[in-house]
Amino acid sequence: MNSKQFGRRLKQKPCLGPLKNTNKIKPKNMNYTENYKGIKIDVQSHNVDVSDVVQVEIRNAIDKLSKFTPNINAADFYFKVEGSTNSAVSSVGIRLGIPGPDVFAEEKGDNWISLIKSVVDKLVKQLQKQ
Repeated sequence: MNSKQFGRRLKQKPCLGPLKNTNKIKPKNMNYTENYKGIKIDVQSHNVDVSDVVQVEIRNAIDKLSKFTPNINAADFYFKVEGSTNSAVSSVGIRLGIPGPDVFAEEKGDNWISLIKSVVDKLVKQLQKQ
């Protein structure tokens, strides 16, 4: 290798591979909208990745709530994790857009599926009172 080739080689940037920043955790925000059986479902999550299993449970919740009121126009699902890793608190809120005043319920805990079911039970009680 002559001196010109050696000089060119030094100017090349070394390959470091993918950079990993372990000091900062990027918040995961997931928002999506779907139309399920004529009902607009809007899912908003803060610091949460909503899995396929949770999405199936969201549809099951709509099916159950539809038995108590046939006129659901929209359903908004709010998923949030607050706090640090050791003391994180998960919460689920659901707002149903129905004729008249909307109904809303929220629950805090640590399991998404059980939280959704608990919030749905609260909404059913509200719907039965109307």
